[in-house]
This record gives sequence, structure tokens and C-alpha cells, in this order.
Amino acid sequence: MTKIPAPAPAVPLTTPAAAAPAAPDLPRSVLYTCNTNPAAVARTLADLRGFAAVHRWPVFHEVYDLAPPDTPRRRRIGWRTVEQLVLRGEVNAVIAPSEREVACTRRERIILRQWLSGAAACALYPHDGPPQPACTPAQPEGEQP
Repeated sequence: MTKIPAPAPAVPLTTPAAAAPAAPDLPRSVLYTCNTNPAAVARTLADLRGFAAVHRWPVFHEVYDLAPPDTPRRRRIGWRTVEQLVLRGEVNAVIAPSEREVACTRRERIILRQWLSGAAACALYPHDGPPQPACTPAQPEGEQP
């Protein structure tokens, strides 16, 4: 059995208190990915940073798991960190490549959506198409998407 190294702990890019305050209608985001290849994790996080920047979503944390994507969320140290960030109110938006990278089965995806909704959070999945309206930030006055 191959031992998968534990992910590094989530390190805030900026602390919420030190960050420029986000507009109330903008998500405070955490980037998340899960892959067994550290180079793929680095590329994915870079892509997610670019996605967030284009949409002007402030990113407060980046979290990952070095694990197969079919690993249950409860066994992912990084994902458990994401859950704590959401529950503490430090973030209210999760940006991951796709919903299937976070929750593998249909049942898990339903549970994930319910949990996010109950936590007043949303998720953005660039590989899955346009974001849900509840997670679409308002455009600054006079600007079009």
C-alpha cells in the first residue's frame, strides 16, 4: 500500500482582518483541489487563482489534499479544513475545479449541496459551467460581466 503524504496545513493568503474588506455581496473564497500529483495540485491552484482573479472573488485560503479524488471527504484532511473555514465564517465560497472532485457520488454531491446551503456558502466549479446565481458576485457599478 502506497502511503500518501499528508497535505500541508491551510495557510491563509491573507488573514481576514488584514485583507482589504470584501464588498458584502462578494464571496470570501477558499480554493480547493484534490489530486495525488503535487505538480497537478500546483497547476490547478494556479488556474483557480486565475479564475478567481478574473471574477474579482477575493481568495483568503488555498487548501488541497494529496489523495485520490475518490477518497471520501471525511478522510481528507484538507477538505475538513475547508469545512472548518466555512463553519467559522472565514469563507463563504468554495472554488474547486469540479463538483466531482469534491464529492464523487451523486449522493455525496446532494449532501455537499445541502451542507453548503445550510452553511450559507456556495461553490464555484469552473470545469462544470457557469456558477449558480447565488454564487455570482454583483458587478461593480457601470461594469458588465
